Amino acid sequence: MKRIYIYVIASVILWATACSEDDSIGHVDPLEPDYVLPTGTPVDDTIANYYKRYGSYFLYKYTDLEFYYEISYRADYSYEIADPLYVEDMLDLLKEVWMDFYPTEFHQKYMPHRIFIAGTLLDYFEDEIFTFTGTNSLYVGFCSNELENVTPEKKWECKKTLQRLLWSKWGVVINAPEEFTRISDYATRVEDDSEQARNRGFLSGHFDDGEEYEWSSELHYYSRKEVEQKDFCSFLVHMTTRTSAELTSDLQYPLVRKKYDFLQKWFKEKYNIDLKEIGDTTYE
Repeated sequence: MKRIYIYVIASVILWATACSEDDSIGHVDPLEPDYVLPTGTPVDDTIANYYKRYGSYFLYKYTDLEFYYEISYRADYSYEIADPLYVEDMLDLLKEVWMDFYPTEFHQKYMPHRIFIAGTLLDYFEDEIFTFTGTNSLYVGFCSNELENVTPEKKWECKKTLQRLLWSKWGVVINAPEEFTRISDYATRVEDDSEQARNRGFLSGHFDDGEEYEWSSELHYYSRKEVEQKDFCSFLVHMTTRTSAELTSDLQYPLVRKKYDFLQKWFKEKYNIDLKEIGDTTYE
């Protein structure tokens, strides 16, 4: 018995030594990048610097397979490739209506991994400026000679559309703070009535196309966690797409005002993001 015991111990030692040697000798190749970014022009250098800073790819040269990888379930989408002459203008526009509003640390954590820049982006032959699919890809249209004459109204439209799409995603990924979720009563059903919803501290929600609806009338369809996140998300979208003047009528309701003030302070302290400034930014 003792001899068998010694053999077992010797076998274990040999096995462990072999594994250890395998670990020390084995070589793991570094992961290849998702894309090889183009080089040679100032705009390529800018894109390379964005990747180094944020870890995200701003792409204007890509294949159909790459473009449709996350959007393939939307068979109605089509696009035209971006005109390289206007990519720098497109990046400038994105900085103005999106990137400059948020600190680097926030972008590093929440910026979409791929930003596909297209000349046109069509949904059933209807032009779109932006669309967001999954959690990792943002699709940007409008990169063409139209950028030569961007009106203040167009910039305003771009900012609102993009902020709505981004916060519709981020408002689900970032957990609603407990202090916020204690302000309203989520247990009692709300009628499909905007006056009752505002009195209860709820703002309207948004469909993918931006159309508003009173989501709080459907409280009973969702779990408590889902309801909290919908409430959180709806406030973030309103605060970043509407000016203070446009929010005046809603902020007359005490619970809406309390939630608004809380989120303004919370995002400023936690992320150094001024939601009110984003909403109030206009263009001339």
